[in-house]
Amino acid sequence: MPTIATFNLCNLGADAPPDRLARLGAIVARELAGPNILAVQEIMAESPVLEDGRIPGDAAYQALSTAILEAGGP
Repeated sequence: MPTIATFNLCNLGADAPPDRLARLGAIVARELAGPNILAVQEIMAESPVLEDGRIPGDAAYQALSTAILEAGGP
């Protein structure tokens, strides 16, 4: 059965300190048991809003994904 979790990241940006990213990765991987679907809140934008209205956060998402993998998550 798929698992779903939500997580408020409190303004996580790609430039977050490595220890903070490691803690968040461990929480997702261990305490939330690596859910199949993870809905997150408060990812900080990397730059101003784009012309089409999108707010890029790709680097922050990648940093979180890497931290989850390094903590043994899926």
